[in-house]
Amino acid sequence: MLSPRLASFALIASLVGAEHLSAQTLFVDAELTTGANDGSSWSDAYQGADGFRSALDSVTPGAEIWLTAGNYVAADASGAEAAFILFEDDVAIRGGFLGGESSPEQRPARGQAPTVLDGDILGDDLFGSTIENLSSPLSLLGASPTVDRVDVVRSGPFGGGIAVVLLDGHAELIECSMRDCTGGGLVVLGLGDTPVTFRAVDCSFENNVGPGATLTAENLVSLELDGCVSIGNLDGFYFVNGWPADTGVRNCVAYGNRDYGFRFAEPSSGDSGALVQGSTIADNGLGGILYVPLADTASPGVTVRNSILWGNGGPGAGADAQFVGQGAVPQLILSSIVQGATPSGTLYAFDPLFVDAANGDYSLQSGSPAIDRGDGVVIREGELDASRRHRAVDVASAPNLGPASMDAVDIGAFESSGAIGDNAGCAAELNSTGRAGRLFAEGSAVASSNDFALRADRLPPGQFGLFLASQQRGFAPMTGGSGTLCLGGAIGRFNGAGQIQASSTEGTLDLDVDLTAVPQPASLAAVQPGETWVFQLWHRDVVAPVGATSQFTGVAAVRFE
Repeated sequence: MLSPRLASFALIASLVGAEHLSAQTLFVDAELTTGANDGSSWSDAYQGADGFRSALDSVTPGAEIWLTAGNYVAADASGAEAAFILFEDDVAIRGGFLGGESSPEQRPARGQAPTVLDGDILGDDLFGSTIENLSSPLSLLGASPTVDRVDVVRSGPFGGGIAVVLLDGHAELIECSMRDCTGGGLVVLGLGDTPVTFRAVDCSFENNVGPGATLTAENLVSLELDGCVSIGNLDGFYFVNGWPADTGVRNCVAYGNRDYGFRFAEPSSGDSGALVQGSTIADNGLGGILYVPLADTASPGVTVRNSILWGNGGPGAGADAQFVGQGAVPQLILSSIVQGATPSGTLYAFDPLFVDAANGDYSLQSGSPAIDRGDGVVIREGELDASRRHRAVDVASAPNLGPASMDAVDIGAFESSGAIGDNAGCAAELNSTGRAGRLFAEGSAVASSNDFALRADRLPPGQFGLFLASQQRGFAPMTGGSGTLCLGGAIGRFNGAGQIQASSTEGTLDLDVDLTAVPQPASLAAVQPGETWVFQLWHRDVVAPVGATSQFTGVAAVRFE
């Protein structure tokens, strides 16, 4: 029964791409010079920067625009500045394609095929001239837009690299970056009377002359940043004119910004405060968090939990530079490390022992007092840290000193573990333990070292499992079982002698992997430098009232060197 099910995986993965094509998918290829130039397929894709503009003009509500890697200068055919503007509702703009993919999951890993929207119209920024640069090369004016793997660079003095104006619906940015923008990186304006929501996941804001992200919460009822990084901006993240009750900053990093890591300014009297959780705010010039309340004392405050505020305000700065408030400032700091603070309760002042803060590495050294000291109760199922690795990973050598919980979670944006690669991109469903199975890649990402292992946990005990490997991602919800196959293309099965195992009584399963002989459908493959491999575990499970079924863990993706 096991083999037929797994034998069908490659067929399922080959079919799933068609399911991802929306009612209308428009294709844009920056380098294409042949074909019909009508956006109907990759071979007839709209061509160049003007092709992207044609797609925006032609798109209908509910459609998607897919862009290949390349540089799209925000100018029209005559060379005059012209922003890329989305007016239609419920449209997704997705970048990072090579061309030829039938599903976003088939794209190479983030960063390997960047789609860049460039506001440097004349191409003269290297000579110090930015005055002619186009403000807001990408403007989102329709309801419920999604932007996925699009990078914006070198915008002009007003408006930000990406401008989001929300009058209705929900906006989401996924794995986007904004850098070297004169007017700041991202500007989100929630306007009007209709409640709207905004979320940014795994986005980065770097070296912008202005805040990395400015978020104005006029009519926002939910505002979330998860796994975002802000480096070298004026302020890291700037919340102005209030923030909604559901404002959450999770697993974010703000360091090396000129003024503040976070600036919370002028909340509305009806706001109920913001949450900064599992984040690292370090080495910002004037301070870590600046809170500017309303004149009345009823202004809400900021709750800081499981976070590190360290080195802000320059050498010799103390606790007052880590959290800077004006007037009577309600604040709650829990299970956090704050430089210069008196260690009492759940507020600690111990050096977090960053690996290499001088070079921007704010992960934790072995022995850091931040390890296993956070509050695990507040961690969401499947939550990832700033490196997009699993949260709440127990380090056996570290005492669990956080508030009592079932998980041991680290303080700060980075979870300390032996894992390599990342676990983003395909969340696992809950299995019979009531938790989602997790997969870790451990050892070395240097292919020639051949020191590599896979480890799964949170599995039902005593159930057989089979590890899978592919160089492509996929997305295929299972029929006749539970969970989602997150691999595509050629899927190999580790079904050799001793490789199919049963999980331990603790719900773990381990496999040492020979990188010179990774199974593929027709042969064994040797992992090469530059390749990205994605791994997943299929396992048996028993769930009432269904009985015997099957399930998947999440994935572990590794780019080998």
